[in-house]
Amino acid sequence: NWSNYPMWNYVGSDFLYILYNKFYISANTYDHPNLETKLSFKEFNEKREDPNVLLSLIQKFSGKFVIYHKDIDHTWINHTKYIKSAIGKLTTDGTLREIATNKYFDFYALNQRYFVPLIHLSKNSLSTATFFKVSPVKYKLHLHLVGDDNLIFNQSFDSQWNIYTTDATVECSKHIPYP
Repeated sequence: NWSNYPMWNYVGSDFLYILYNKFYISANTYDHPNLETKLSFKEFNEKREDPNVLLSLIQKFSGKFVIYHKDIDHTWINHTKYIKSAIGKLTTDGTLREIATNKYFDFYALNQRYFVPLIHLSKNSLSTATFFKVSPVKYKLHLHLVGDDNLIFNQSFDSQWNIYTTDATVECSKHIPYP
């Protein structure tokens, strides 16, 4: 990622990911770090799609918060006016809630009822899945399954994924992409 923050007198590699101890998706990065074929937020902005498409993108990446930067070059602020408008519409209808605003950024929280977890189960409400991230390539899961269910991992599929259980290795199969 390359960033230009004139208010900070900084141009160079984007360092914001260092500031967060959570998952971080930047609107100006590719959806998948290895494939580098799709820029969903850029496409949303250029196509001027319905604001609910922005909601589906936030859900696709299991987003809980949105930061709209105002500390970037004014050319980019003008270029992203449609995203700002879509955020405004999602705020008006209660999908997003503004938490903070200052001269550098606007900060929003997603209404909890719209949140889609990074890892979740698809069917049975009696089943539970909890997880924590061990490293960028490893997650530790605790599953309690009641009947058949599908484990959904909201990430770009990789055929080399493996699931290790206490008993055996389970084969991973590609799930229908979200959305």
